[in-house]
Amino acid sequence: MKREFLTSLNLEDEVINKIIDEYGKSVNSIKQQLSERSEELKATTEKVTAYEKQMQEQSKILEQSETFKSESEGLKKQLEDLQVQFTTEISNKDKEISNVTKKNLVKEKLIENGATYTGLLMKEIDFDAIEVKDNTLKGFDKQIEKLKTDYKELFKLEPKQENPPQGGNDGGTTDDNQWQSYVDNMFTKG
Repeated sequence: MKREFLTSLNLEDEVINKIIDEYGKSVNSIKQQLSERSEELKATTEKVTAYEKQMQEQSKILEQSETFKSESEGLKKQLEDLQVQFTTEISNKDKEISNVTKKNLVKEKLIENGATYTGLLMKEIDFDAIEVKDNTLKGFDKQIEKLKTDYKELFKLEPKQENPPQGGNDGGTTDDNQWQSYVDNMFTKG
């Protein structure tokens, strides 16, 4: 409200001054309230902006978490696969060791029983039917008896003793070349 407007209404100066003072008080009060509301709005806007920023950060963290989770699941799967592979390989190596032990024990038993060409006889042995328990062979006795019957030419008449007689002769009288040709002929015929 302007003073000119009140003067045009033919009001006295004292009344005009009182009206302008009252009007100023109410305008100032409204300005004060507007300023306070403006400050509140500014603070609220800052809070909203801060919350939006936090939400964006939380969203990024959630995305990273999902990425880590999927990577973690992938790594977990790889670990499980490696554990299975490791267990399988250990099992296979244990079988290999068992087979080597089994073959060595069979070879020793063949020699103890007087076998002269263990390499040839080893091919005739059913290793699956043999078990190793406490470093002894189970299920081999029948096979060695069958080998002695089927391939008696490949066994010495007397089995090798643990302490061979002194003097350099172990009791064998057959030339190694004759045995080799006999064995070669036997396996090429049949």
